Amino acid sequence: MKKLLKLAAVAATALSTSTAAIAADWTPPGPIKMIIAFAAGGGADTQARLIAEELEALHGWKIIPEQVTGKGGLNAVNALKDGATDGTVIGMIITETLGYNMAAVETKIEGAGAEVRTSYSRYPEIPDEQLREVIANTYGQLSLIDHSVGRIIAELETQGLANNTYIVYTADHGDWLGDHGLVLKGPMPFEGLLNVRAIVKGPDVPAGKVSFEPLSTLDLGATFMDWAGADSLMDIHGHSMRDVISGDGTRDAAMSEWELLPGRVGVGLSLRTVRSKTAKLTIDLQSGAGEMYDLESDPHELCNVFDDPDYASMKTDLSEILMSRPNDMRPNQVPVGMA
Repeated sequence: MKKLLKLAAVAATALSTSTAAIAADWTPPGPIKMIIAFAAGGGADTQARLIAEELEALHGWKIIPEQVTGKGGLNAVNALKDGATDGTVIGMIITETLGYNMAAVETKIEGAGAEVRTSYSRYPEIPDEQLREVIANTYGQLSLIDHSVGRIIAELETQGLANNTYIVYTADHGDWLGDHGLVLKGPMPFEGLLNVRAIVKGPDVPAGKVSFEPLSTLDLGATFMDWAGADSLMDIHGHSMRDVISGDGTRDAAMSEWELLPGRVGVGLSLRTVRSKTAKLTIDLQSGAGEMYDLESDPHELCNVFDDPDYASMKTDLSEILMSRPNDMRPNQVPVGMA
């Protein structure tokens, strides 16, 4: 029983990790019964099958997958206890999915650029040493950009234009650097990707002011026109941030959307996200699936409370913000490009 419960603590996050944990710690006396405890987001069944095939190839072990539904971790531990009483050897619990989208692994990508898209949706696990190099290179790139922006500001000062120029230093998105087991970017609006910052300098911008109002990059165009005293020639979604930057303006939330065809990640996605000061909600309009995080108690977004009844009022409030702009809530009708 001690070995079984110790093995129950292994949360498999990738093939090599889970296989090494089992092979190094335990030699089974008989057939293995694999308990699959599904985590939020799915994909654990496919991961279990892949791990089972690898273990059978490496050790000749016979793997018998068994699905456990409901609250995965608790049910799996109970299944361990039941297995111990009937003599069955239980080999693993799976509570997480792989770092890449399992639907992308299972879906055959066809058409123009299929080879590139196939390889891009199946990145292997990145060792810690390589991830450290990725992070170091990223910091180096940021330092280069910082230095270059500094040269621009210095030249503005030399030309006598610094006090009459608005400078906004921001980005279109962030990048994951190992957070949530991810690198680069993708259709998962975690904070590392979505929550970019902005540094603003200008004639009426208070020095040292820090604001945590939820704003959007769509607001940049409206802000530039406001500073210039110009009117937009067409309808735009953004709103000027001038009242927030230079005054006491506030915002309730900012919204984001991501529309993807199946060829990009294996399944079509119509993601709509709203981010308030303290919470975030993402809904896929095609499937109805969603994620919601209480950013005050869970700033690292580790506990999805989308279906938690204790957070029903938060879900209702955030959903109402999304629904306040119904014309933005429909999937794109005409795909543009392969994405």
